[in-house]
Amino acid sequence: MRNAAAVAILSASLLSCVSTATTVLNPASKRPPITPDKVVIYTSADKVPGKYEEVALLTSQGDYTVAGDDKFYQSFRQEAAKIGANGVIIAPIEDPTTGQKVGSAILGAFLIPTTMANRKTQATAIYVLPKPPNPDEVLVKATAENARLVRLDKFDTVVQPGMTREAMFEAVGPPTKLDISRSKIAAIQRRLRNTLAAQERHL
Repeated sequence: MRNAAAVAILSASLLSCVSTATTVLNPASKRPPITPDKVVIYTSADKVPGKYEEVALLTSQGDYTVAGDDKFYQSFRQEAAKIGANGVIIAPIEDPTTGQKVGSAILGAFLIPTTMANRKTQATAIYVLPKPPNPDEVLVKATAENARLVRLDKFDTVVQPGMTREAMFEAVGPPTKLDISRSKIAAIQRRLRNTLAAQERHL
C-alpha cells in the first residue's frame, strides 16, 4: 500500500511539474472552453496557417530535472483550452545555467525552496480563424442549392390528385432527406393523403 501511495504521489508531482500563468489580453472577448487535444502548438508565428487573434500570454516554468518539453506543451494546451484558444505560439525554452543548477542544489540541501534552476518560457495563446470558402467551393455549393430548389419545385408541380406514388417517383425520383425540408415534407404528405383519398372515392 505504501509503495502504491508513493507511486501515485510521484505521478501527480510529475504531471504538475510545470506551472503556467495566464494573462488574458481582452477579458471582454470570451470564447467557450475546448478540449486540450484541439489546441495546436506552433513553433513560430509564420507556421500558423491563416489569420489569428491573440488571446492570452502564457508564462511557464518548471524544475529542469523533470520539466521536459512535452510537459510544457501539455500545460500550454490545458491552459489555452480553458479560454477557448485553439493554438499556442511558443518561444524557445530557456534552460538554467550550470551556476544556477549548483546554487539550486546548495539551497535545496538546506531545504530552502527556489526557482533558480527552473526552465522558463513564454507563449501566446491564439485563436486561429476559420478559413473562408474559396470561390470554387462557393460556386459548387450554390449550384447544388439551385439544383435542390429546382428539384423541389418540379416535385411540387407534378404531384396532382389521382397520381400514384410510382408515377411521381418516376417523374422526379424519390425524395431524400437532403432535398426536402420539414415544411416541404408536411406539404407533400398532405398532398399524398389527398391523392389517396381521391383514389378511394373513385373505387
